Amino acid sequence: MQASELMKRTDTSASALKEWVRRGVVIPVSSRRGPGNHAEYDDANVIAVMVAKVLQDLHSSVLRYAPAFAELHAGLRTRSTIEWRQLSVALTPHTVEFLSDRAPISRGCIMIDLDKLSGLLAPPAFDPQLQFIFGIASANQWKDVYAKISAKSAEH
Repeated sequence: MQASELMKRTDTSASALKEWVRRGVVIPVSSRRGPGNHAEYDDANVIAVMVAKVLQDLHSSVLRYAPAFAELHAGLRTRSTIEWRQLSVALTPHTVEFLSDRAPISRGCIMIDLDKLSGLLAPPAFDPQLQFIFGIASANQWKDVYAKISAKSAEH
């Protein structure tokens, strides 16, 4: 996704996103290279922006936690987005720990439940029901072809 989609899905200003990219809070999948090219973002960036917003809501400096965001991005990108819903992160200014249960954690960290943030991963107009890319007549035609092939295979 491009920056405009990321900003829309996370309700983030262009200036905040630009600063967070510059400081390493948001790490695009591919960076902008030359005029006319745009950085590309992924679902890990959506979660990272929402974690940054949680820090802001807690009146904590997002930039203080910037070193931990590289670890956050790497950890998210090595896991399935389905798995994210089962995880919490323990965030300190320099590290991130991914927790799959409510195990005791060290003091001085901020706990964030990724399940609560994962609701933003589907675009607002997302329809979970898949649409056919062909008409029902085509499906019936393929059903007939499959029946003929199956009948010939049974003869041999």
